[in-house]
Amino acid sequence: MERVRCELSLQRLRREAKEEVEEKKRRRKEKGREARRARWKAFWEERRKRRRQPGSSAGPVYAAATLGIPPLLGLFIYAFTLSSGVGEALAIGLMAAAAAFALGALLGFLFGIPRSIGSSAPDSGKASDEGNATGEGAAARHFTANTNLEQISDWLTKILVGVGLVQIHQVSGAVGDLADGLAPGLVPLLWIGIRK
Repeated sequence: MERVRCELSLQRLRREAKEEVEEKKRRRKEKGREARRARWKAFWEERRKRRRQPGSSAGPVYAAATLGIPPLLGLFIYAFTLSSGVGEALAIGLMAAAAAFALGALLGFLFGIPRSIGSSAPDSGKASDEGNATGEGAAARHFTANTNLEQISDWLTKILVGVGLVQIHQVSGAVGDLADGLAPGLVPLLWIGIRK
């Protein structure tokens, strides 16, 4: 009887030890999961903070990806549905997209230049005279922002608006010429049928 009681208590101790080991493993896994969640949360929070900082390039990158991926995907799908001229249609479409992107980037750079705020620096002649008198010439000098690009942007805006208003009737012809130039590569079968 004593032996059976010892066997039962030994089995109970083994079961409790096994449950305790499993409980420790479970707690360790849970701590690991919590640590991973905390690291991911900190990572995403840091990314959000960096994205909100002034001068961050995240916004333009996301905008370019959002606006650029669907048309490119559509171009790939269209090119691979053609029975012939897949490479030609894809190449012409990609070149047209790259040209449009380059033109948009150039115009965005020229017309998107931020304005510099006027400096409240004292008159430069007065500052240099005071600096020479007190020996603090380097500390008294002030620099203003170079606004050459701002001036070029203003001039180009005025010129393009003026020329655009005068020559607006020729835009439809230019768009038609562009479409006629791209059509043979983008719609090869239809173009062959039209040309015959």
